[in-house]
Amino acid sequence: HFHNAFHFDDSHVIVDNPYVKNLDKAPQFFRNASTFSSLPQNQTYRPLLTLMFAIDYKLAKGLNPYWFHLDSFFWFILTVISVFLITNHFFKASSFGKRAIQTLPFVAAAWFGLHTANAETVNYISARSDIFSGFAVVSSLVLWIYLPKLRKFGLYMIPFIAGIFAKEQTIMFLPIFASYYW
Repeated sequence: HFHNAFHFDDSHVIVDNPYVKNLDKAPQFFRNASTFSSLPQNQTYRPLLTLMFAIDYKLAKGLNPYWFHLDSFFWFILTVISVFLITNHFFKASSFGKRAIQTLPFVAAAWFGLHTANAETVNYISARSDIFSGFAVVSSLVLWIYLPKLRKFGLYMIPFIAGIFAKEQTIMFLPIFASYYW
């Protein structure tokens, strides 16, 4: 996985994108949607994603896909951990037996983390938008659940807001949160 090459949309989002190759242009990422892709028809406002790729480019000292994959995998692992924390919370609040409560959150997180449906998202570098968006949604809920004393400061909103700058589907946190709160 870590040595897979760039493929599919990676070409216009990373490889042929001059903005990714210059971290000094980072403020432009947040002002100009054309910095996301070298193809005009694919330019969309995802400044945090472009910033992540520019940081990866700098750390890799060029277009070494290993660093890009390592970064994506980092966010994926954090997502799996967040899935574990949420399922752990739900199972503890359920009427399942003690043994099930100790086992099922691990099974749920492992199922999510190892399911083949996630393979494309993890292997495909520009799909980090999906990984980070998912992380933002799940981790916002984790912060709400596990840090109740900090709710008044809105800390749980930070991943959600960051996620919107990576992929607009992060907005799905709002109905998920409303369902949980209800």
